[in-house]
Amino acid sequence: MTKSTYENSRPSIPAELERMVKTSAGHACSVQHCHEHTYLEFHHIDGNRENNTEENIVLLCDKHHKMAHDDVIDRKSLREYKRLLIAHRVATREALRDLLCEIFGVVVGMQIASQARETAHVVLNPATVEELMPFVKAEMLRMNSNNSMCSMGANNRVGNEFEDLKRPYGIGIGFFLSCVGES
Repeated sequence: MTKSTYENSRPSIPAELERMVKTSAGHACSVQHCHEHTYLEFHHIDGNRENNTEENIVLLCDKHHKMAHDDVIDRKSLREYKRLLIAHRVATREALRDLLCEIFGVVVGMQIASQARETAHVVLNPATVEELMPFVKAEMLRMNSNNSMCSMGANNRVGNEFEDLKRPYGIGIGFFLSCVGES
């Protein structure tokens, strides 16, 4: 029988907190440029499994979670990944530009953010739509459904290659996307 690393069971993470952590991470690993969306695990940054606060819990893929426990990824780095996630949630023009570049690649993301492209026709995973909603609510971004849907990651060349790489699963929803100028 395998000996457990921990002697006591931990309190479970409340469902609402789990949902918040998953949403802020976009249902993917919180380590930048790791877009793993399967085999995700919650990690307590301070190592205290009873400290179930949003600031202390980060979503990691199984590989990065093991690296965090082995101190290959240190706590300072984990706090920085968490800070970057929280910064993305604040609806600023810079955060919108960064997110658009992450979703669509630098060239297209910058075109949309700078309004060089009046409207972009895109297919987005519902998790990405959720990431963009703070900017819609802040009236920095318009997202109008074009009532189309397709399977993501099916090499169907309908959406954009970056979105397909980031979240190659589920049903994509079609939108007309445009940035709103500063008032």
